[in-house]
Amino acid sequence: MNGSQILYVWEWPVRIFHWVNALCITVLFATGLYIGSPVLRPAGEAYETFVMGWVRYVHFVTAYVFLANWIFRVYWFFAGNEHAKNVFRFWSRDAWRSVGHHARELLAARPEIDQELPGHDQLARMMHGLLFTAAVFMVVTGFSLYGEVNPQGVLGRLAGWTIPLAGGPRTVQYWHHLIAWFFPLWVVLHVYQVVRIDVGARRGLISSMISGYYFCQGGGAQGRPGAGSGSPRAGAAGPSSGR
Repeated sequence: MNGSQILYVWEWPVRIFHWVNALCITVLFATGLYIGSPVLRPAGEAYETFVMGWVRYVHFVTAYVFLANWIFRVYWFFAGNEHAKNVFRFWSRDAWRSVGHHARELLAARPEIDQELPGHDQLARMMHGLLFTAAVFMVVTGFSLYGEVNPQGVLGRLAGWTIPLAGGPRTVQYWHHLIAWFFPLWVVLHVYQVVRIDVGARRGLISSMISGYYFCQGGGAQGRPGAGSGSPRAGAAGPSSGR
């Protein structure tokens, strides 16, 4: 990859958030499917096996980890480098035009994918904005259902308002289960987008979420000066880099 630079883009807190989030989504979706439609029929009395109880326990503990992880990511939005602050400006016409442009690139037979800028393009920013919105919705509705066991408790007071607003717990549960299907759909689109860009642009997008380093042609946009800020790593990466 002639004339390219290796930039440090994704700081370690962003990478940790990414993989913890992926694990939480997987566990929450799998356990949520079982809670909504249990398929196991263990022999003996329910109190002896306690399958549903353990599944619910794992679901709730993972939900707390999921929430803590997102709170940490919001903090790092302010504390991290410029690539941790990628936000989709939904009020901008240019941002929406860029979304359409990148979507057409990804759907094209031979996409001419932009190789200049590291970090998230506008399409990826929009997708992550949707993910954040869905995560907030799931946390609020999930904790409102969990808080029903003690309406006067912390969770009941913080999230219980959704139940009367929706017209009852069954409606909240319905929407909680429905929006849960957004996450596997989002993951499929996200993986397709990442793989397609990595194959088309050959800039190490997949490995960057492990190492933090990213290939960029022509010395594209960089983070703030200093170590770990998007500055070049040991100059240009020549053909020997294997990219």
